[in-house]
Amino acid sequence: MTTKDCNILCWNVRGLNDRVKRASVRSQIITTGATIVFLQETKISVWTRGLLVDTVGGDLATNVAFLPSAGVCGEILIAASERYFTLTQTFLTTNTVSATITMLAENKSWTITGVYRPQSDENKILFLQELVDLRAHTLPACLLLGDFNLILSAQDKNNARLNLPMINRFRSTVDNLELARIELRGKNTRGVTTNKPRL
Repeated sequence: MTTKDCNILCWNVRGLNDRVKRASVRSQIITTGATIVFLQETKISVWTRGLLVDTVGGDLATNVAFLPSAGVCGEILIAASERYFTLTQTFLTTNTVSATITMLAENKSWTITGVYRPQSDENKILFLQELVDLRAHTLPACLLLGDFNLILSAQDKNNARLNLPMINRFRSTVDNLELARIELRGKNTRGVTTNKPRL
């Protein structure tokens, strides 16, 4: 994959019903030069053209995939610059939204999947099965990103409360799906995983 046009902003925004917060997101997109934006916990159930332009700007407002919020919680938005990408074949599950993303300059396609965290251990186990089941709906080259609310090792935890069985479940799922961790820049970022095959 050529990375010069692939600059990804991943952010848990914790609600975008306030115009000031939407303007803050749009400003961050401009500042970072993001060409792909993944937002979690937008708390917006219906995206209008006006809301999209307010949040991600005109260049990204027409090339989107999203998972609607459930009540006042959740919601995922993926937006990509129409100058560099197309998004097609959206696929939704309870906690994920996936789309085929095609790089226009190279005519190469891969799957981008955004995830948003379940809270309880029982729901986390169901979520891990969701990730396994996604394999039937994604291309060999794919990117998973978002707020997993899970960690791969004790070093990822900022306190001493560790759930070792859940850590092992998550690690096993990552290994079984042949995902590789990508380190991110920025204080508000989380781990991203991508299938090992390269584009």
